[in-house]
Amino acid sequence: MLLKNRDADVLQNKLVYFSEGKYRFIGLVNSNDKENQNVWCGFNNARFGIMNSASYNLKRDDTTKLSDREGILMKMALESFATLEDFEQMLIELPKPLGVEANFGVIDAGGGAAYYETDNYNFQKFDANDPETAPRGYLIRTNYSFSGEENKGYGYIRYTIALDILASKYKNGKISFEFLTNDVPRCLIHSFTNTDLTKSLPRNKQEDDYVFFPDYIPRYSTSAAVVIQGIKENESANLTTMWTILGFPPTSVVILVWLLDDGTLL
Repeated sequence: MLLKNRDADVLQNKLVYFSEGKYRFIGLVNSNDKENQNVWCGFNNARFGIMNSASYNLKRDDTTKLSDREGILMKMALESFATLEDFEQMLIELPKPLGVEANFGVIDAGGGAAYYETDNYNFQKFDANDPETAPRGYLIRTNYSFSGEENKGYGYIRYTIALDILASKYKNGKISFEFLTNDVPRCLIHSFTNTDLTKSLPRNKQEDDYVFFPDYIPRYSTSAAVVIQGIKENESANLTTMWTILGFPPTSVVILVWLLDDGTLL
């Protein structure tokens, strides 16, 4: 399973069906992207899924002006590739600079799952199947990279929140999709102040309560949350499920999406 909690300048998002490339796929796209040029999360009919989190500590002394091409790269991957190895080869072979600074989360039909911390010229892979890298079988990234410059970037508080709540729910080597869709993107716990907003709600709608809101998992700029759930061996690729929350997660609903042969989303 692959979870993306998306922060964006464009708060209106949409799901789009693509069929022009080698593989058909469903992608999360900004609603104002009329040409659907950038995809911010998605999966294809080869059961390959990808998402990203922006990183702010990888470039160091890199002054390259080309940037913000993560969505273009993910669209390219979804329409062309089936495996982690395919994606790695793309990162190696594409002309440099790539115009990216991100943690790309990728899963495939063979059980592959990894983060690729990627800048304009290089990437470092963190394999979720490597017990030394991911002793519990999962990886978490926010807006900084483990291979990047220390004490730079953003999301350290949010990372700690996610680390704590996933550890509390990890049982028998499993984490449920219900937890990833209902609890994580709607978590209102702050790991630094030790506050839980669900325990201090206003008593009625006449009471106003204002909270500084940049460091919870859902932020004031969170536009969507998506969980891509892969399938087991010998199951139909059509069972790959994209649990999708369009809009601010605490106030929106979960919609199940499947990639069917005729392009129907539901």
